[in-house]
Amino acid sequence: MSQEMLSSLTGIPQPNLSKVERGAEGTKIDTYLRIFSALGIDLVAEVRS
Repeated sequence: MSQEMLSSLTGIPQPNLSKVERGAEGTKIDTYLRIFSALGIDLVAEVRS
């Protein structure tokens, strides 16, 4: 999927998606959640024991 298409699906500007792809610091969890949702990915958290 192109960054342009993902941008259209998430409402996240393409330059910001490029930064996420490069692993730039400062990306908020909300941004990841919007990307995951657009891609049909569920985020699951588990308590470590």
